[in-house]
Amino acid sequence: MRDRVVRRIYADMRSIDWDELSARDRSRQYDLWNNDSEIGAIIANFKDDPRHWIKDGPVKEWPRAKIGHGPYARLLGGSHDPAAERQQLAEKIVRLTLPGWIPDPDSITEKPMRMVVHPPFHGEEVDARIIAWASSENFKHLLWAALEAVESDDHRSWVLAVTETFEKPVAADTKALHRRIVQRCQLQVEHIEL
Repeated sequence: MRDRVVRRIYADMRSIDWDELSARDRSRQYDLWNNDSEIGAIIANFKDDPRHWIKDGPVKEWPRAKIGHGPYARLLGGSHDPAAERQQLAEKIVRLTLPGWIPDPDSITEKPMRMVVHPPFHGEEVDARIIAWASSENFKHLLWAALEAVESDDHRSWVLAVTETFEKPVAADTKALHRRIVQRCQLQVEHIEL
């Protein structure tokens, strides 16, 4: 039953081009799902707040599901191509974070989302790096993963890409805090708008 509900939510998200919706339009869509007899009514049998479950479940997993990761990836259905989504996401993140570097979309892993990138000129004495990305609220997870990698003798440099959107920008004081923290840890942070 859960799979059927998630498939329907994902079909709706795809048909309304979820990633391009404003915060107001997304809020309206949550209301529609909440009041839908095939979504909200079913979820209400198991959860007190269907809207909260939708937001913290399928919608939160949407970015990972599109690139073939996470518990709901198999529920996208249709003509969805996770490899193409992974390639597009990798190229966009690298273009915004380390222009000219070459992404390795097959290296994408999660918790936090990250991938290996290679220098633009193979003749240079520059090693591959890791770009890890998440929203500002999850900056601590990016930082911790980078510090654990350093402690496990992974000598590749980490670049922490903190994502924001036009509707949800990262505050200037938060950006400054991120920069101070990574400077102490000898890491790099970039704030990118997806």
